Amino acid sequence: MNNILITGGLGYIGSSLIKQLNFKIVNKIVIVDLDLFHTKEQINSFIKKNNIESKVIIKKINFANIIVLDEIFKLYKIDMVIHLGGLVGDPACAFNIELTKKINTDATNKLVDLSVKHRVAKFIYASTCSVYGINEQLCSEHTEPKPISEYARSKLEGEIKLHSVKDKFDEIIILRFSTLYGVSQRIRFDLVGNLFYAKAKWEKSISVFGGWQWRPFINVKDAGLVLSILLNMNIPGINTYNVGLDTGNSTLENLATLIKSRFKDCEIVDTGAKEDARNYKVNFDKFHNKFGNILKFDLNNGVEDLCNDLDNFENNWKSTLYSNLLTTKNNFKILMTDDN
Repeated sequence: MNNILITGGLGYIGSSLIKQLNFKIVNKIVIVDLDLFHTKEQINSFIKKNNIESKVIIKKINFANIIVLDEIFKLYKIDMVIHLGGLVGDPACAFNIELTKKINTDATNKLVDLSVKHRVAKFIYASTCSVYGINEQLCSEHTEPKPISEYARSKLEGEIKLHSVKDKFDEIIILRFSTLYGVSQRIRFDLVGNLFYAKAKWEKSISVFGGWQWRPFINVKDAGLVLSILLNMNIPGINTYNVGLDTGNSTLENLATLIKSRFKDCEIVDTGAKEDARNYKVNFDKFHNKFGNILKFDLNNGVEDLCNDLDNFENNWKSTLYSNLLTTKNNFKILMTDDN
């Protein structure tokens, strides 16, 4: 059984993974996360409820703290790393380029190097389909990446780093996730699907910037499911997978229309494309040929799941807590310091 290190394990995808993970197949899980979004208490409740306290250790630190991270590798004899941590999303990464480089590139490189040093067998890396940027062709894993944002560029740099050390691991799995939406223990309203929901419910109007633009979408519960399944699979060498469904490819206008259908008094206003000019469709054949039809949510029932999960949400959806950009701004000094 494996001793697993999960960076960002309290975050949006991480908390989805923890709730779906088969703890019978793991020995220890060490979660490294600053808990900036205050999900630790909820995850601890889940851990206690399922009597797995002996298997899960939560370290409230920045994964950029390499000195402490090195000690964690030694103490817990880590043999698998799931790297979910970092600044996520175009606005958060564009806020301060130096910070993005420090967290998403430099700290990721050091984490990979530590993994090599401690002879980690398996490294799973959460990348993004945003690396395709603006692309008129249907993007497969062989399509040349054309990142147009700091976020996408930083994720691609992580992929490049892993390719440079591919012979040092038994397995490297790079997951280019579709654009996420939906609800996990950590709620976000800075994702386009979740934002459309908030606008429809509380403002009765969805503003769409360039409704013609295409994106692939995946429910965060499916993202967590994929990771949980990978823990018990052996895929030698280095492999990259686009993660999502063909039916998840959608224009922003279509996504807005799906959400509007749940709110009859809502209108859609297309204000034209702004700075985010991403436009791409993605091919998922490699993923489905390998894993089969494991994803549970197409876009229709995924949106229904989102709406059901948020039906009783009563907090202020504009709170800093639900935005990566605002949380990054508020915690800038903490994130720039290595010894947290």
